[in-house]
Amino acid sequence: MEGYDPAAKDDYKEFGRDFNQNYSPVDASYDGQQHFSMYNTTIGDRKVTDHLNERENFFHKPQINFNWYHTVNDDMTWSNIFYYSGGKGGGTGTYGSVKTDYGDGGGLRNWNDEIAQNQDVSDGSPASTGILRNSVNQQSTWGVISKLFHQVNDELKLTYGIDARTAKVGHWREVRDLLGGEYFNYTGNDFDTDAASQQKGLGDKVAYYNTNTVAWLGGYLQGNYESGPMTVNFMTGVTAASYSYTDHFRAAGAGDMASENGEFMQENNNLPGVQFKGGVSYQINDELRAFVNGGWVKATPTYDKAINDNSGRKYEQTLANNETFKSVEVGMGWSAPNGILALSANYYNTLWLNRTRSFFVVDSSGAESAIYLQGMNANHSGVEIEASIKPMDDLRIDIGASFGDWVLLDDLDGEYTDYSSGAAVSTDVNYYVGGLHVGDAPQNQIMGSITYTGIKGMNARLSMRHYDKFFSDWNVFDRDDAADAGVESWQIPSFTLVDLNLNYRLPFDFNGTTVDAFVHVLNLTDALYIQDAVDNSRYNDYDGDHDADDAEVFLGLPRRFNVGMKINF
Repeated sequence: MEGYDPAAKDDYKEFGRDFNQNYSPVDASYDGQQHFSMYNTTIGDRKVTDHLNERENFFHKPQINFNWYHTVNDDMTWSNIFYYSGGKGGGTGTYGSVKTDYGDGGGLRNWNDEIAQNQDVSDGSPASTGILRNSVNQQSTWGVISKLFHQVNDELKLTYGIDARTAKVGHWREVRDLLGGEYFNYTGNDFDTDAASQQKGLGDKVAYYNTNTVAWLGGYLQGNYESGPMTVNFMTGVTAASYSYTDHFRAAGAGDMASENGEFMQENNNLPGVQFKGGVSYQINDELRAFVNGGWVKATPTYDKAINDNSGRKYEQTLANNETFKSVEVGMGWSAPNGILALSANYYNTLWLNRTRSFFVVDSSGAESAIYLQGMNANHSGVEIEASIKPMDDLRIDIGASFGDWVLLDDLDGEYTDYSSGAAVSTDVNYYVGGLHVGDAPQNQIMGSITYTGIKGMNARLSMRHYDKFFSDWNVFDRDDAADAGVESWQIPSFTLVDLNLNYRLPFDFNGTTVDAFVHVLNLTDALYIQDAVDNSRYNDYDGDHDADDAEVFLGLPRRFNVGMKINF
């Protein structure tokens, strides 16, 4: 592969695409219990005795809606949705120091050695050096969406809308499995004032324990005007958001906002946002249509752009320094009078200005630091083309292509804040990102499909997708070396995927009930391709120069089949 140093192959062992770094064996005689909580708290035995997964995810998110509709008069209708959306769950991982085997380059957890170490009390301490933890997220959201539809006259329709919601989110880590020890020592809670309270057992909280709240209010006006060959759509909206943060492990200091329990708090209130969007479509004649769309958005800051969710730092925000989107799109569409051929093409250009990013890190010594930058500017532009051909009634061919150029415009000045001394010490840092292409999405795409319906009840579709100009994902905070200026992230090799979809409606009908049989073959050609990649991987890079031997990759799935039946009633 181009960009892969042959010497790098000697440093990494091939494990195959089925290798799972999160799966490691454990002696079945280990009978330590595990803690799990979602709606109920459970402390019990492992479901599988011969291995431990470092990473597991569990989450449940119910949603309840109450809908109410009212006809005000012949020209007005009112729609209301009152909703509750909950969510409880999280994911597992390790915490502390856990024995790991790096001999083959795989970095597998050695659970047996870790358990033996934690069970060994020859040093006089039954404490675990490393544990399995749950990272828990519990949330509840209450909201209302209200819309009033108004038919002003034959040409003009207006919609007035309100969106209001409030949310409370809890984040914490808790002990899942002590891995042979009797407890885990955690000293990061200011309110644990003696050794006994610092000894954490199953289900006890460690690492962090925060509560966030969100209050959101928005309103908008949307309109549609149609007169003759012209159609006009427009929308304007305003929003405001308020956020709070409570750190249940941190005692409020002098001058800090505090909860009633003396915990550190932070607030950032009444952060505004505004947007204007519109478009005009004009039917030039029966076959030809032209359109133009545009928008200007001052985006309401999201939570992590208002408060650092790790350190609790407040980021001052005003409407003037909100992230700003400016977009324009122009295009035309043409269809043949006989319906055999239809073509469309458009050009888009979006300026994404004053993006904000924040990042919180803890180094190997436990020292904390926060990175915050504002003023990231990017330009996304491109051309999109579509064509549909129907040479006969039961055959249709679709072709589409998108060619983009998405680039960051400027280098940046950021702020690095070090908390290791107990007091915040800030330093300005330069990030050399100007001219680099945006990563993590293919900027060029070509697609095509053939659909055949010539057999009664059958629909057969063969589709192709080609991806190109696909830069690997990269972290702006890693671009603080002037020597890296202008060096692009590694570009993923182009790849093409082919899928086959067959659907057949069986030739019988039971009082309106029908049955479909289907077969889907995904990645028909069994292509070997890289679906995602991270540039200069923090775990697996070879020499850090942004090429193939420094990338962390995720291979796409091989050929696979999906066969089934569907009952329609």
